[in-house]
Amino acid sequence: MWIRSAIFLTSAILTLGSLYAYVTPRYTITILRKQEITDFVRRYEVAAPEPSEATGGATVDPMDYRAPHPYTGFKSEPDTRYKTDTVDVQTNHLGHRSPALGMKRNGVVRIAMLGGSVVFAGDTNEDAIVARIARLAEADGLEVESINAGIVSGISNQELAVLVHELLELEVDLVIALDGYNDILHAIAYNGRVGWPPFRWDPIGRESRRLGQLAPSYYPRIKPWFTPSAGVLAAIEANYLRNVEKMALISEAAGIRFLAALQPSRSYAPREEGRNESKWNAFYNDVIKVFARWDDQRLHSGHYLSVADVFDAHREVFTDDAHTTSDGRVILAALLYEELRRRELL
Repeated sequence: MWIRSAIFLTSAILTLGSLYAYVTPRYTITILRKQEITDFVRRYEVAAPEPSEATGGATVDPMDYRAPHPYTGFKSEPDTRYKTDTVDVQTNHLGHRSPALGMKRNGVVRIAMLGGSVVFAGDTNEDAIVARIARLAEADGLEVESINAGIVSGISNQELAVLVHELLELEVDLVIALDGYNDILHAIAYNGRVGWPPFRWDPIGRESRRLGQLAPSYYPRIKPWFTPSAGVLAAIEANYLRNVEKMALISEAAGIRFLAALQPSRSYAPREEGRNESKWNAFYNDVIKVFARWDDQRLHSGHYLSVADVFDAHREVFTDDAHTTSDGRVILAALLYEELRRRELL
């Protein structure tokens, strides 16, 4: 009898011990994750600070132009202003770096531009590429309202979400997607999961830690590839091209004119026979080839072009591999406007 009792007691202890060992860490991890998520979100609910003497009366943006978002993972921080002697960044309630728009008046043409920081960039809102395109159109007698829907660090998956959830409601007439660079950059360098928003606060590097932008626990960490295999590169290309095609298809269904432009890159080089090219140029040259075919077909009534080499004669305008000075934005805006007129999109 006592042997049975001992066996039962031992089994009960082992069972309870196993259950405790299984449940306790997971329960603890769940609590910690909930707390981590709460702390993470709370950091991005801080109101923009008031101007101070230390900033010369400027309002300083603590959000680094990014905020969590339910559809895009993150997007440009709404209702924010960052102002210094040389820079003035203002976003509206949607995080667009342009004025908030109401109902569209008859005769007005609304142009929206999607992309990453190259689209978002400008010393002032009026220095951004889409604002410059709008002024060129106004000089030709058109009444234009522009929407700068660029997302700092954004990729085409996020642009697709912005098109669906924001731009369709704004009655836009023309959408320009100037992108491609971030789709390969961030999959290689920041987040190895193709198609996922490239959180700036991925837990790599001291800068992310300094800014307090480490990824919350619900965001899976996948180590960057840095030197992706051919299979990974193909996945990045396929993801980008699918998103561009979806944007074209949605624009066609909504009666919106659509132009996709593969953006400039300082490291871009055309494909040459017999030369081993970098993964970066392989991505760009493959996209250029597909865009040329799609443009010839007018796939989903869209227009497709590459401006990857637009600065070949003006390399000095690059400040890094993708961003340019204000002079670069002038050149690019003029080229895109010329293409829009030639293609009768404006």
